[in-house]
Amino acid sequence: MREPREVVSRYLEAVSEGRLDEVGPLLDPGVALRGPGGVREGAEAWVDLLRDRVLPITARLRVERLFGEGEHVCAVFTLIGKSGGEVSYIEAFVVREGLITAADLAFDGAALKALIEDAS
Repeated sequence: MREPREVVSRYLEAVSEGRLDEVGPLLDPGVALRGPGGVREGAEAWVDLLRDRVLPITARLRVERLFGEGEHVCAVFTLIGKSGGEVSYIEAFVVREGLITAADLAFDGAALKALIEDAS
């Protein structure tokens, strides 16, 4: 079984490179993503969010820090937009039995709004 930090690292790498086919297998089917936009439940809903809303504006992710203890892993990263803008993120993951089961997400909402507007 993969260690929690390895699972989160693979997840962030796959998202950064737009490889959604590699994201789904890292998510528990009942995974919950909680953030400023509400709660997304289920692996399919999470992948849909990435495909429909995140990847269209993302050039890549730059991981600043990845740390954790036991099943809890925190990632501090920057989304580099296709327009050149940047958005700072903090995401706290829970990884059990090699799968991401939950994540709490915080980000700079004003910077994300500007990035989305620039992409339009």
